[in-house]
Amino acid sequence: MAVILVPVAIVALLLFKTSVFILKEYERGVIFRFGRYAGTKGPGLNLIIPGVDKLVRVDQRTITMDIPTQDVITRDNVSIKVNAVLYFRVVGPSNAIIQVEDYLYATSQLAQTTLRSVCGEAELDDLLSKRDELNLRIQEIIDHQTEPWGIKVVLVEIKQIDLPQEMQRAMARQAEAERERRAKITQAEGEFQAAEKLTSAAEIMSRTPASGVQVIETQEGFLACGWIGAGRLADPRIIVRYIKRAASPPDLEGKHILITAGPTREALDPVRYVSNRSSGKMGIELAEEAFRRGANVTLIHGPLAGDVSSELLSGEIPEVKVTAITSALDLQRAVAKVVNDSVARIDVVIMAAAVADYRSEESSSEKIKRNGAGLMLELVPTPDILAELGEKFLGKINTPMLIGFALETGTKQELIQKLAKKIKDKKVDYIVGNLADDSLDKESNSVIILNKQNIITAEATGSKTEIASRILDIVREKR
Repeated sequence: MAVILVPVAIVALLLFKTSVFILKEYERGVIFRFGRYAGTKGPGLNLIIPGVDKLVRVDQRTITMDIPTQDVITRDNVSIKVNAVLYFRVVGPSNAIIQVEDYLYATSQLAQTTLRSVCGEAELDDLLSKRDELNLRIQEIIDHQTEPWGIKVVLVEIKQIDLPQEMQRAMARQAEAERERRAKITQAEGEFQAAEKLTSAAEIMSRTPASGVQVIETQEGFLACGWIGAGRLADPRIIVRYIKRAASPPDLEGKHILITAGPTREALDPVRYVSNRSSGKMGIELAEEAFRRGANVTLIHGPLAGDVSSELLSGEIPEVKVTAITSALDLQRAVAKVVNDSVARIDVVIMAAAVADYRSEESSSEKIKRNGAGLMLELVPTPDILAELGEKFLGKINTPMLIGFALETGTKQELIQKLAKKIKDKKVDYIVGNLADDSLDKESNSVIILNKQNIITAEATGSKTEIASRILDIVREKR
């Protein structure tokens, strides 16, 4: 009995071995039953009928194929050698086995032929300067031709173009001649511009009796002749601003300071919003003081209190760029636009705006009506713009000095502890802290200025104009 069972076991084992196939995740199995296509198997354990079915494995991973160097004569009769690389994958396993004898060899031959054909139709300058277009054209041709085989061409890249030595020397001479031509043109343009500048300077100097004169541009408005246009004398209040600026020490001259001011309003519906009691006066005083001391100012402000005004907000002073915003998202976009502007390089950022901490997740398009029941509002945090700037500037060189503001409640000692935590979390250079009772709805303020070493740099009490001057003293000393 044992003698009979051994051959049976061997036959059963052989049958099992020939009927069980394990396909990997990236493999597919094409089944032929009595020579006819019977389907495609996916990854995992697959069973076939021994002696009846045959399974052909197909790898569906992206295949990298080198296209050998091809001798090509370009459209303008230049002999070159070109090679490339082809990336493709099998997306139709059955077609790759049934429609073509050897899809790898067929794809390789087609790629070589297409490379020669496309490069031969192009001029040498196009081959060198429009390689991306040629890559795309070769890819489209090969992809179209191999689609019936179940092949998807992912990418074609021309790797190297070898030119004859004579052509290389000719191109070098051409490039040298082109550089000389550009140098002569640049020199001529420079001399022309210098002549124009000298002419303009002569005209200005003829009109200006002495150096150091501040020119206040005329404004647009009603003129004496009855017309409307440029030529009107600047507003006397703006002239006074320039007089004060000229009479002040220009210790911030050449600096570009970004200042944010005022609260933000986060709409609940077209009528109501979430905001705070900030008037915006502290930020406006900072902008006034920075302008007076010679700085160029970019002022981004939220809705200001009715009693807060300044000629700087008129937009008629070239050294002060003003942007009005409403919400925290508006402020985030406006600040990012200025900070990311490589032309208007910022030296100092002072975030004095009182940004609302929360906004409605979804603002109603219509006024929310009273219905006699309670109202549940879903609030979400607004962007932490100060922390975003701190993270952006962290570890980089030549970044703006970053100064933040923090309004807190509690005792003076509690304020210092909160400032120490905020300066670490926000990654700022300085933080100006004050208590709500000392500043809200008041003309004066009392602040503590902490640096990133948690050292109290200054304590100041006085008008908001005086506080602004003290903050900018720190900018002058440290920048």
